[in-house]
Amino acid sequence: MERQRQELADDKMSILALRDQIPAVANNDKAAKVVILKKATAFIAEIRKDERRLLTTKDELRKRSRELKTQAGAAEDLYINLCCIYLNLKCI
Repeated sequence: MERQRQELADDKMSILALRDQIPAVANNDKAAKVVILKKATAFIAEIRKDERRLLTTKDELRKRSRELKTQAGAAEDLYINLCCIYLNLKCI
């Protein structure tokens, strides 16, 4: 009986701790357990959606970074070639 009472108290504390982490119910001291769990589920889905979007953006930025590094290398090569041509013409 005492163990059951302790488990219920632990469950209640867990629900309250969860509630405090969910923006939609964080300030609602009277939110029902079902509401807390539903809002938590929706919040997790939203976070996962944001994570997928951010990972896609990260991949796009990495790709763009590689492209820019390639262009920078090509521009540097062109600059070196133009300097060599200029110096060779100056010597003639």
